[in-house]
Amino acid sequence: MPSPDPFQLLTAAWAKSTDPARRQVRVSLLAHLVIVGTVAEALLERDPDTSARLSRALKLSGDNARRFLAAMIALHDIGKLSPSFQAQSPDDAQALRALLPVRYTGEHIRHELLSMTILFETLRGLSWRKDAAALLVSAIGAHHGWVRSMDVAGEESSAGRGNATWADAQRRAALTFLQHLDVAVTSPAADLDALPFMTLAGLTVQADWIGSSVNAGGVEHLLKGGLRAAWDAFLPRARAELDRLRVLHPVALREPDSVGAAFDYLAPGTFKARPLQTVLAEVLAQSARARLVLIEAPMGEGKTEAALWAHLTSGNTRGLYVAMPTQATSNQMLGRAERFLQAHVTGSANLNLVHGGTALNTHLAELRERANLPGEHVAAGEWFTRSKRGLLTQFGVGTVDQALAGVLNGKFGPLRLFGLSGKTVVIDEAHAYDAYTGGLVKHLLRWLKDLDVTVVLMSATLPEERRTEYLTAFGVTPDARPTYPYVTVVDSAGVIRSRRFRAKRRKPVTIEHFRPSGMIDDSDGLTDIARCLIEETRDGGYVAAVVNTVERAQQLFMLVRAALERQYGPGAAAQALLFHARVAVEDRAVTEEEVLRVFGPDHKRRKGRRILIATQVVEQSLDLDFDFMVTDIAPVDLVLQRLGRVHRHVGRRRPRNLRQPRVRIYSPNHTLGPQPADQLAMPYLAGIDVLFLSWVALRQTARVSFPADVDRLVQMVYADPHRVTFAGSDRDVAAHEQKYTTWRLHADQERIKMRTLAMTHSVADPDRFEETSVAGEFQGDVEEMAARLATRLGEETVTAVLLHRSSAGLFLDAACTRPAPMSGPLSLDDARALTARSVRLGRAGLVQELKAAVVPAWEASGMTRMFRPLILDGGRREIGSTIVELCPLRGVVYHAVNARQEP
Repeated sequence: MPSPDPFQLLTAAWAKSTDPARRQVRVSLLAHLVIVGTVAEALLERDPDTSARLSRALKLSGDNARRFLAAMIALHDIGKLSPSFQAQSPDDAQALRALLPVRYTGEHIRHELLSMTILFETLRGLSWRKDAAALLVSAIGAHHGWVRSMDVAGEESSAGRGNATWADAQRRAALTFLQHLDVAVTSPAADLDALPFMTLAGLTVQADWIGSSVNAGGVEHLLKGGLRAAWDAFLPRARAELDRLRVLHPVALREPDSVGAAFDYLAPGTFKARPLQTVLAEVLAQSARARLVLIEAPMGEGKTEAALWAHLTSGNTRGLYVAMPTQATSNQMLGRAERFLQAHVTGSANLNLVHGGTALNTHLAELRERANLPGEHVAAGEWFTRSKRGLLTQFGVGTVDQALAGVLNGKFGPLRLFGLSGKTVVIDEAHAYDAYTGGLVKHLLRWLKDLDVTVVLMSATLPEERRTEYLTAFGVTPDARPTYPYVTVVDSAGVIRSRRFRAKRRKPVTIEHFRPSGMIDDSDGLTDIARCLIEETRDGGYVAAVVNTVERAQQLFMLVRAALERQYGPGAAAQALLFHARVAVEDRAVTEEEVLRVFGPDHKRRKGRRILIATQVVEQSLDLDFDFMVTDIAPVDLVLQRLGRVHRHVGRRRPRNLRQPRVRIYSPNHTLGPQPADQLAMPYLAGIDVLFLSWVALRQTARVSFPADVDRLVQMVYADPHRVTFAGSDRDVAAHEQKYTTWRLHADQERIKMRTLAMTHSVADPDRFEETSVAGEFQGDVEEMAARLATRLGEETVTAVLLHRSSAGLFLDAACTRPAPMSGPLSLDDARALTARSVRLGRAGLVQELKAAVVPAWEASGMTRMFRPLILDGGRREIGSTIVELCPLRGVVYHAVNARQEP
């Protein structure tokens, strides 16, 4: 029996099956390959930097490399030409049965693994080197998210491939496809490295996702004229699809003559560049294309604009990603990024907000709506706002976690790294991460260097050891640390240039400490803190208390409300505001907006009093201004971040007693310092030595002057702890020294564990990345997978959707007017409604029970897959030894069963 014609086989085989429920019609395998391949070619046309990088890696000319890569990406699904795949839809495989037997009762295999095997054999048959062929097909085979080695693919795909006739037909189909497109398939002379691998892997995913959504109508007819003709005829449609989705050409940014001109839009006619910005511009002008920029400067020196200037002068045309420490800071940065782009973009540009809580962001919704308007403008293309696609957009603002996920050995890491490649990546608050997340940041820096990224690291207070680690991770031998504040620039030749600049002088912040009140019922200090806040605002003022746990914030908030009503009468309680993360997404968004409105830079004419009770959500990057602050003791760099929000903006009218900036620090055990058993120490147990040393250093500091004391205190605690002297009686000093030695030993061991865990969870370094492979889809349980994919360590959490039960069913609101969508399929509005009522909770017994409560309809949706229902009766639910209460004032509150509960 003669072998079937390859194109007959590819036409008779199906790639997309008939599915009336989803209004999906059958699409032949050949049509799907052509659609995805032409989309890939159109993407490469639109992205000349990526195309050029791949051309250089493959030693091919531009046009030929583009068509070759597009053809290889087209063949990403050649593994669907197999009995194991085709047998899944017998009706759609009827035509194929006349050519090859489609009978298969064995275990289903992943078709992408068979694609790897077929393409590897095809390239080897064309004299490709084994290592180069394996690398190329592994990149293409990662289009469902997981990276596998060629050995794994060959072993796992053999059972479902079919007999020798099938194997021969598969190889001939792939080879004939390449030959009819007339592409060069010469093996690269040199080894392929990390750059082409991650680029090709990410490009394949993007082309497959876009191609899979393209209407295949008319493609089958075009194929009657031959593959090459059909390809060329469909290419304009692929380009049009990219236009529709706002997959734009690289955007040219206006590069003004000076920093002052670049940011004149911030204060038209009056903007004056700050010393940091001027000095950085001068150093960049001396450098042969900056690759790494490190900015270490106090708060309020204009670091963000300096970073944006670095992007303007970088020559990077693929775009910019600003990585912030939290969702709240990302939300605030979005507006600044939009104004920057509006001032500098010529033509249209995509701007996206990239984090897990964007579904209800009103600013992003406005940008999405703008994408539908005619003309050229800054907008958010809808396609890029979906899950996992955010980093592919030209310009993005989001959390650092989105970038760090690219180096975790999990699903779609290559897609994220591809999204960052060739861009400028700004990482704010580079000091603010523990040993685990800091280890991931270092690993990310190694990859970003190989992916031709310009990195800007910004920090107010960077310990010298962390600076050395970051420079070393980027492949640079660190220079001597300059005098603070300073900028460091590493250019493309590896030359380091560092320069100090003069920071603006600010009023020194007076440091005060609480004295024990002696009150039996105030062991946690909250009554003292509440009394202090009321006293300090006797003549008005906008003040804050930043505490270390949600429980402390909730309790303090109720004490302050009660004190305000006692002092000033009914209604005065509304002068207090609570801000923490244990609230539903939509409620947090409202509070966040209110905090920025009341305490932000635009509220210049303040009247009366406002008291903010907050957790650490306010200490990083948010532009807030307080007249006075109380803070729990915390690591010294975080305390400095907090007090940087006191009298942040000059020229404000402040009450007479608050005209000098002051911060009062609370720590239990006035003479002994923070202890591991203290509630406020819980977030910092892994660094209890740093917390204790911070307490000692701050107890010996009467005033903090900017910038000198910022660096002195940070280096004292982190870089040279021997400079900290313990005060008190000989007995106290001996006790302090013994505690510190014990805690330092324990903390060092914990930090080693955390760094090791970061290495274990990450893909291999770029110079040995071929070792990165998962042996099939992760086989551990859900908890293992969640831990493996974490970008930050901490207590185990679950995303709970707060539901209210009545006799009529389950509802999203306490008034039971908004029914909860519990059956599928979910619409986008359904998913957003569930997201609005979701909150991340962490409490051991609670998490385990909620994780077991799976809702099938939610699990079927990408947006809600990890959501679990928390069903409340009368606003409460008892789970094990915990009562969970949804309080309108405090958010989600935990009570111990049988414990006295606050009203």
